Amino acid sequence: MKFLRPLVALLLAILCLALPAQAERRIALVIGNGEYAYAPKLKNPRVDAEAMQGMLEALDFQVIKGTNVGRDALTELINRFAQEAVGADVALFYYAAHAFQLEGRNLLVPIDASIKNEFEAKQRTVEIDSVLQYTMDSAKVKLVLLDGCRDNPFAEQMVSKTRSVVLAPGLAEMKSARGTLIAFATSPGKTALDGEEGKNSPFTRALLTHLPTPGLEIGLALKRVRAQVVDETRDRQLPWDHNSMTGEFFMRPAAAAPQDRAPGEARGASGFDERALELAFWTSAEKSGSIDDYRAYLARYPAGTYATLARNRVAALSQPGGGAAAAVPPSGIAPAIGDIKTAEATKATQDALGLTAEDWKQVQLRLVKHGTRSIDGTSGDATRSGLKSWQAGRGYPVSGYLNRLQYEELLRETPSPTPPTTSASRSTQPQLQQQQQPRQRNSDTDNRGPGDKAAENAGKQMIEYMLRKKFGF
Repeated sequence: MKFLRPLVALLLAILCLALPAQAERRIALVIGNGEYAYAPKLKNPRVDAEAMQGMLEALDFQVIKGTNVGRDALTELINRFAQEAVGADVALFYYAAHAFQLEGRNLLVPIDASIKNEFEAKQRTVEIDSVLQYTMDSAKVKLVLLDGCRDNPFAEQMVSKTRSVVLAPGLAEMKSARGTLIAFATSPGKTALDGEEGKNSPFTRALLTHLPTPGLEIGLALKRVRAQVVDETRDRQLPWDHNSMTGEFFMRPAAAAPQDRAPGEARGASGFDERALELAFWTSAEKSGSIDDYRAYLARYPAGTYATLARNRVAALSQPGGGAAAAVPPSGIAPAIGDIKTAEATKATQDALGLTAEDWKQVQLRLVKHGTRSIDGTSGDATRSGLKSWQAGRGYPVSGYLNRLQYEELLRETPSPTPPTTSASRSTQPQLQQQQQPRQRNSDTDNRGPGDKAAENAGKQMIEYMLRKKFGF
């Protein structure tokens, strides 16, 4: 009975859908130490750790967090992380605090560490390599994000007490084990900036901007992080990483993007909570009160829940006395500090925006009047042609690329109410014509006997039952 074969195949497909997908098990340890008792205090690690916790939880990480912890508390957190990370799909360690190198080894500094010589340095700190080997060895993917490359706060005391010790600035180069990616806030032997008080450090702010980008492989995300930090710090800080991963890894796969979900659905197919991610981004901006962070929110969520509030904040902070004069350039895009009439837009400034396919569709809808005829969510030649026409009409430097100032200005324009015809809509008419053709008789199905029809009805009833059970209709 040939007609039963497709019915059986459909039934098997429905049964496969009925099986729950097993989500990745993601574990993270987040440390932010700033309130040091015997070393200079750091202004932003607590803010950095809280923002990183919010982002990671929105990306389905189970987060173990500690802020301003001494050696005993840090040891307890490391032990807990080690237990939870056994057999995990992804294990991530984020550290924002004092750290320094001694004899080629990198040491994490608890807030209660008092260090006057080499012996105390070894006894009262925690070696990074031992932490990673102890906690993350069995995880499939191991990610290490170190925003702790500040100057050694004990260098002067240690040199005066131990003449033979060699103290180099920053952190030493580290080689990662297979399946591991280690990202430093700056290159080996260099020191990283803490940033302005109450704001995220340049490195952490760039991580928060680019790691959650849908469909962006982590290696490419870190390249964007590097470009943003270099621009923001005027070449004073160059993030560095060592990657020994053998495959691709996405903090947020493309399937979790908002455009791939039904309206009102909070979680995507991969389990990521988009609303929680947006809320974490907004909360971080509200805590810092930085015009740069509000602009970063608008770049990622131009039509987001808090977009109107963010624009109001940017407008208020841009007024004389509003605090913008002391602000760092917006999220590391150097041209954004200049006048929109003269600021050059390049591929680098456009890539740093981290625009998604849905963001590009919004851009294209605003370029319809400038000749863009395809709303496909890409930045191809047709989109660049429309951008050049828009830039020329506004008196901006014509490049066909966007920088932050131009992107924000373009979003203020009203999108086209009726998108131009796309390839999908052009194919609709033939499909309708095909649907209107009279149905042809099929000799294999129309010449069946009573037994065949009864079997077909039984198969259809089984399929309807499975559909009701799985999907509720």
